[in-house]
Amino acid sequence: MVDNGWIDKFRKQGKRWEPRFSEAAAVLGDLIEDRMDEDILIENLDAISHLISFSLHYDQLQDSAARATIAVRHYLPLAPLSDLRGLQRTLETEISYLQSESKDIKRDIDVRKAYLLVCMTLRQPNLAKAEVRALEDYIANSESVGHVMEAFFDVFNVWLYDHERVIGEDWYEILERAVSNVGEEHLILRTYHILTIWAVNRLDTKRALRYASMLYSAARINGDENLMYAAAAYLASVYQRTRKLVFSAFWLQRVRRGAQNIHPASGVLVEAGHLLMADRFEAAAALYRHALLQLNADRHNPMFQRNIPYLEARALVDLGYTLGWLKKYEEAEEKIMQGVKIHRKHHDDYHVADARYKLAILLAHQRKRDEALWALSEAAELSYAIENPEYRAVLLDRITDTRRRIEERGEIGPELHATKKTT
Repeated sequence: MVDNGWIDKFRKQGKRWEPRFSEAAAVLGDLIEDRMDEDILIENLDAISHLISFSLHYDQLQDSAARATIAVRHYLPLAPLSDLRGLQRTLETEISYLQSESKDIKRDIDVRKAYLLVCMTLRQPNLAKAEVRALEDYIANSESVGHVMEAFFDVFNVWLYDHERVIGEDWYEILERAVSNVGEEHLILRTYHILTIWAVNRLDTKRALRYASMLYSAARINGDENLMYAAAAYLASVYQRTRKLVFSAFWLQRVRRGAQNIHPASGVLVEAGHLLMADRFEAAAALYRHALLQLNADRHNPMFQRNIPYLEARALVDLGYTLGWLKKYEEAEEKIMQGVKIHRKHHDDYHVADARYKLAILLAHQRKRDEALWALSEAAELSYAIENPEYRAVLLDRITDTRRRIEERGEIGPELHATKKTT
């Protein structure tokens, strides 16, 4: 790793600092190869933004500078706003410059992808429409298709882990058009997978079912058991949400066959959710407890470390909610709050608000009318912080409906079922 003396130089000279090419190339290489300590990277994002902007102006460094922007994509929201806007302007300039030169396709794609990521971070997706069209043209002309698809995948993956970065609604159509022009099997599978995840995250039931079915069919043809399992899990989950439990049960059979590929507990959670929606509370609680035991046993297994916090938080909240139906209120609240703690740690605003809503239901079950209404107000307030508009709208609708049932219809006690709406 390069010596950090370049940081001291930036601190002394500020934006007037112009690094030597060899120094800039070494730092960019560290960023690209992920050799820089994360704490140093975060602490010095202003220096890094300046270094990248400087390097983009030089042919010898431009390719590395674009790739470095892509490498630090997850940290862009932490950069000073002025530096981020400066980087955006520099990338705009370089795109214009590349258009006037003989095409280096790979460099052009990387610079445009870097610009897309910066626009997403600044919540200005419309500014990047020309770049999206240019990338689509490469696919239509069968030029560097794999590299363009990787650019699209990278942009989607950033959005999936950080919903505060915005991409346009028309990206469904962009990827659908792209996949219709792509002949490579692994690219088709990845495209359907991303479209499915995006539709599920946006609570778009119709598209989620369509893309998950396409993913399952394509994965089956290609013998990809991992993606077959993933598609089956999405289908089972969406059918549960829409209370089509016969269809959910059909896909659960396929989930059981493939759950080992992600984590055994993931299949158990899908099955427990099915039992919960069918009001089989004892059986659902037993499965949630079993899933938590499995997750705890694999807590230090590097294969599953990334998935376990999400799965554990989900299992705790759903177990707590299920225990409420069994009138084990003290344990129910304890489990939900344990799940909330994990969701907060991972900045999951939706699930924090949803858990507060479920706590309100527990209070209503105990005939604590005023406390339940107060908890619903807290859940509504938390909901307004949810960035995803679909998630926000659905949760606020549930909160409003439950409040109406308590205030206007006098529904209080165990008969108040949060999964059923006013008829």
